Amino acid sequence: MKLPENFIYSQSSLQDYVNCPYRFYLRHIQGLHWPALQTDDALLMEEHMLSGARFHRLIQQYFLGLPLERLNNIAEADPNPDLPVWWQNFHKKLSQTISAARFPEVKLISSITDTRLMAKFDLVSVSNDHLTVYDWKTSQKPATKTQLKARLQSRVYPYLLAKEYAALTKANTYKPEDISMIYWQANFPDNPQVIEYSQSAFDADELYLTHLIEEINSKFEQNFIKTGNLKHCKFCNYRSLCEKGVQAGSFSELEPGFEDSDLLEFSIDIDQIDEIRF
Repeated sequence: MKLPENFIYSQSSLQDYVNCPYRFYLRHIQGLHWPALQTDDALLMEEHMLSGARFHRLIQQYFLGLPLERLNNIAEADPNPDLPVWWQNFHKKLSQTISAARFPEVKLISSITDTRLMAKFDLVSVSNDHLTVYDWKTSQKPATKTQLKARLQSRVYPYLLAKEYAALTKANTYKPEDISMIYWQANFPDNPQVIEYSQSAFDADELYLTHLIEEINSKFEQNFIKTGNLKHCKFCNYRSLCEKGVQAGSFSELEPGFEDSDLLEFSIDIDQIDEIRF
């Protein structure tokens, strides 16, 4: 099997493969445009995704040092009434607690099994003795630590940071146990989910990710089989091609954290959102 030229693995593409190898094949090898809506509430889903991207942009601009008063005004003027609430929750509950060196919307890429693996972090905070990954979630339902730890993101992000932190800072040497990942949920600001990393977790992730990528790279096209887990089909754009039904699931039925990662290939990249202008 030949991947597209310059293909770079990510937590999203790996999650696609784990959820359904055939979806990975259609999306990342065939580059097939999606023939079906992801949810019945398509406009609601699109607005939620755009609002989440605008929220990410506000936080990025905050950590780049733009005036708070201006950012407050932009949040208040947003067409989605949820966004000012997210923004105030962020400012009151989290912004002042992150005082170390901060790297918003930073990408790290590392080599793994003769290919490349990339992560784009919402924020990495670097102190003398610790590295913290922050990820902003705008899910309508609270996600538990167990749910979040089951996601590929919780393996890929700390693993890549442990390997490539020198791209951010060469001032110190960090071990995997010096890394933690915090999922901060804008609708549930008092319930951050903290995942601590370790050498044993790094070793397990390296083995798992290596085997996973080698498995994908070695497959023939006919071996990308369809998942038997219909839960993954309900919000998949390719379900009609697989004869898994044309009726989309409801936006309100999305699992916690689902729309923040799986559906972002919808796709809204933070770099596509307009810069805040003065």
